[in-house]
Amino acid sequence: MKKIKISIIIPVYNVEKYIKVCLNSVLNQTIEDKEIILINDASIDNSLKIIKDYEKLYPKMIKVINLGENKGQSYCRNLGIDISVGEYIGFVDSDDIVSPNMFEQLVKNAINGNSDIAMTEFNVYGENIKQDDLKSINNYNINKDIKFESISTIKALKKFLKGEITGSPCTKIYKRNLLVENNIRFPVGRYYEDMQVILSSIINSKNIIINNDKLYYYRNNSSSTTKRNITKKHIYSIEKAIQDINELYTNTQMRELNNSKINYDIWINSMLIDNQILFKIDNNLDIDIKDSKGIYNIKKLKFFNVMFAKDVILKNKLNYILIKLNSYIYLKTFKQRIKKTILK
Repeated sequence: MKKIKISIIIPVYNVEKYIKVCLNSVLNQTIEDKEIILINDASIDNSLKIIKDYEKLYPKMIKVINLGENKGQSYCRNLGIDISVGEYIGFVDSDDIVSPNMFEQLVKNAINGNSDIAMTEFNVYGENIKQDDLKSINNYNINKDIKFESISTIKALKKFLKGEITGSPCTKIYKRNLLVENNIRFPVGRYYEDMQVILSSIINSKNIIINNDKLYYYRNNSSSTTKRNITKKHIYSIEKAIQDINELYTNTQMRELNNSKINYDIWINSMLIDNQILFKIDNNLDIDIKDSKGIYNIKKLKFFNVMFAKDVILKNKLNYILIKLNSYIYLKTFKQRIKKTILK
């Protein structure tokens, strides 16, 4: 039996408008030894029919799992991990697109660097991508030998804590054994679950390889699973995820991180506030972000500890000052509204 190098897991929910473009980009990956696991999360549109048609066309490569009731993206990803057989695992969101050589480059460099995780970066584009843009993506870096840098776990943690490593699982591949042996799974029924998985993966990895090329293309889709049916309860449930991440960080007890904990506290809580603002705007929720635990967590940090800590980057120092001055929410809300208008 031919050994599968990578299992690509794609949760599917009501994406009939986007799934063909997404799936074509995954099928056209230059790496040959791949399996594609499509998990239909009880879609009520034509998504299931579309992916079933693809399964008939590529029965040796595509496996479709149909769930009778909606379980959520985390459940689907975990199920994909359990049934996968690849040496490495990658995730793609069903409305996004990947550069044709992304997985080949990630696998190649992970093997050459004996790495548990290989990472790239992502581009963001509007909800409706043009055909010319697709051609550009398909030709991007196709003949280029992309340079990767091997980094230690400690360096990766520092980059993560500075916000230099994205919290998305889709811009990375993982050794299957890393996830299985350390029981790393996506928390079910929560938002912001990705961050916990990324941090757990980094903490348990022995070696990581990274590059700054943008090989993943994230669609700013207003109807995606992270933006539908958002309630006040969902917004504040993000704070539970932040608490779990804090516990993971504390349990690592790595002295080498120095003042990165202060840097991390500002960064993770700023991100919490940013997402609460974004969800509030997208769903027209009547909530007061001033009550956010993220605001409280940052305000309680001591001024001199923040301003004179060498590991705290300038951006986080500025965010700290803006929050102290009660200006952060207004500026970020204005920025998000402008960004949303531009991407329409």
